[in-house]
Amino acid sequence: DSGLQFTGLKPYRSRQIKARVFEVPGAGGFLLTESAPELSRHFHLGEEVVEFDSVGDLIAKVRHFLEHGEERDRIAQAGYQRTRHEHTYAKRFAHLFEEASRLKAAGATAMHAPRRHFQFDQADFTKLAAQHTRGWWLRVLGSLLAWPAILIWGRERGLRAARRILFELSWRLAGAKTYSAAGLPGRVFYK
Repeated sequence: DSGLQFTGLKPYRSRQIKARVFEVPGAGGFLLTESAPELSRHFHLGEEVVEFDSVGDLIAKVRHFLEHGEERDRIAQAGYQRTRHEHTYAKRFAHLFEEASRLKAAGATAMHAPRRHFQFDQADFTKLAAQHTRGWWLRVLGSLLAWPAILIWGRERGLRAARRILFELSWRLAGAKTYSAAGLPGRVFYK
């Protein structure tokens, strides 16, 4: 579950396919995951991975698969084979590698690549860089978030926890802006 999102003022839950959907079967594990659109494009549901739709459904399926270890292992093995044959990073990114190799073979660099591949506008870059500045209030916000977390978990984990808390709040409240130059997580914790 990707959390609470908003369309205007109307909240909805966004269910996306995360990396763990490929990582768990890819490591040979049995994946019981929340239903998500497009999941059936990548796996045969019930044969390679199992999904649930509610807490009650989750409980029932956990009980079922704890009692039926052979079935669980068969599904885990099928998910592993599917991931190994279709969903490795190398296979998922093959077209990007091919395009990069083609451009390299043609002698193209990022600045000389065809316009459809790369455009650099100095004015846009300057505008984005200005949006990414870290003013005094962002430094204060970072400190206010970091201090309690550092006291609880220590410096390294505390800073990581503070970044994560801000990230979780930001993408739930600000959506896609979180990932922009003006997004808070990048501006508060990264210089």
